[in-house]
Amino acid sequence: MQEDSPPADLDPEIGEQAMQLMDTLRGFTAAQAVAVIVFDPLDAAGRHHVLASHGYSAAILRHATTGFGADTVTYQLVSTVPHAVRWRDFRDDWHIDVTDTVTGRLLIPAGFREGASAALQVRGGRYVGSVHVSWTRADAATDRRREAIDRLLPVFANACDLMKEPNLLARRLDPSTHARVRTAAGGVDLDQRERGPHLCDGAALWTLLAHAPEAGRFLWLDAERACHRVELIPGPRGEVLVTERRIARPHGLTIRELHTLHLVTLGDTNAGIAARLVVSPKTVATHIEHLLAKLHCGSRAELAALAVGEGLQLLVPPGR
Repeated sequence: MQEDSPPADLDPEIGEQAMQLMDTLRGFTAAQAVAVIVFDPLDAAGRHHVLASHGYSAAILRHATTGFGADTVTYQLVSTVPHAVRWRDFRDDWHIDVTDTVTGRLLIPAGFREGASAALQVRGGRYVGSVHVSWTRADAATDRRREAIDRLLPVFANACDLMKEPNLLARRLDPSTHARVRTAAGGVDLDQRERGPHLCDGAALWTLLAHAPEAGRFLWLDAERACHRVELIPGPRGEVLVTERRIARPHGLTIRELHTLHLVTLGDTNAGIAARLVVSPKTVATHIEHLLAKLHCGSRAELAALAVGEGLQLLVPPGR
C-alpha cells in the first residue's frame, strides 16, 4: 500500500456518503474511532485513501493506508475472512496477539483497547477497501456490535467502489461483447464481463489502445482480417471503458472499401488515397463509386459524415 490524499477528481458524493455511513456505524457500535479506507484501482501505485474518519490520529490513518498491509498475518486474515475481525478473534481463533503488532503498538498508546477490521468486497469478491473500528474499553467489542459492522459491510462496499460506474455500463452491453477498463495503471477487469482474447495484456488490440483516442467508435481488423466493433467510453477520472465485439463488415463493405472510406473521412484526394493504398487512382474512383452506392450517399462529404456518425472509421489507419 502507498499513502496519498484522496484524489482531487474523486466524486465528492463518494466521500459524503462514506461520512454518513461512518456516522451510522459509530451509532451502532458506540466506537470511539472509525475509519473508512478506499482502494484506488485507477492509480498506477495502487494507493489507498481515507474517505472518512473519526477519532484516529494522523499517524494511525497513515498506517491504515500504508502500513496495515505490512502486518502480513493480520492483514491477510482480514482480507480473506468475510466478516469483521476483532482483536479477541485474532487471539481466540488464530492465536495472534494484535498488541504485539505494528498496528497494536500504534493503537494502544492512543488509548484503544479493542478494535475490529473488515475488508470491503463487492459481489464476486473484488476488494474495494476496508473499515476499521476501535474502542477504548475491551468489553465494548460485543458480538452484537461486530454483527452490526457485518450488516453494513455490503453498503460500505457499494459506496466505496470506484469501479461502480464502468461495471454498471458494462452490464448493459450485448452478451457477446467483451469489455475492460483502460487506466494509467494498465487494465482493470470488470466484475461480470469477460475481457476476451483481444483485450488481454499483450494482445494486439490492447497494445494499440495505448495510443488510441480517449473516446469514439471504431472498426478494427484483426490478423485474420475479421472485423470487430471497438468502442471507447471515457470515465470521470481518466479511465476508459473499452468494449470489443466481432461483427460482420458493415453494409457489406470490402476491406479495401473500408480503407478507402477511412481516408475519405480524412479529406484525402483520390491521388492521395491511391498513394496510401498503393493502387491506381482509377481503382480508388471505383471504390468510391461503390461506397456511394452501398451507403446511399450523394457526395464524399456525406460519406465522411456517415462514416463518423456510424463509427465506420478504422482504429488503425490504412497504410500503417
